Amino acid sequence: MAAALDAGGQAIERHEGNTGWFRSGGYFDVDVSEYDPPDPIEDQFGFAPTVEIYFEIKKFADFDAQETDVLGLSLGVLDRIPGDALLNYQFIELWMLRKDGKLTINDELWKPKYRALIKQPYESGPLSW
Repeated sequence: MAAALDAGGQAIERHEGNTGWFRSGGYFDVDVSEYDPPDPIEDQFGFAPTVEIYFEIKKFADFDAQETDVLGLSLGVLDRIPGDALLNYQFIELWMLRKDGKLTINDELWKPKYRALIKQPYESGPLSW
């Protein structure tokens, strides 16, 4: 949670325990992953998650602002914590994957303004389940 709070900076309005609320309207939860094989991430990408961050975007709030907050927090956590990682939406859309130190973003989902948030070297290409 400390990495998420540090990464979220001014975008975070408040937090209690493992839950934080964005000023833009959504919220996030940080928790230790519960390993329950078969794990779709391990099956597809060869690693089992150890930490999970869940996001909720409010449909009646500014969607672009919330999406910027979610991506900014996710990228900030990647900057602070090494290792394999991925960002997905309900196991439907795969936004980014970091495997063996190489960050790949889904070229269909990342708008130029969101790509500007990325501080690490990255490649773009198709990502799917």
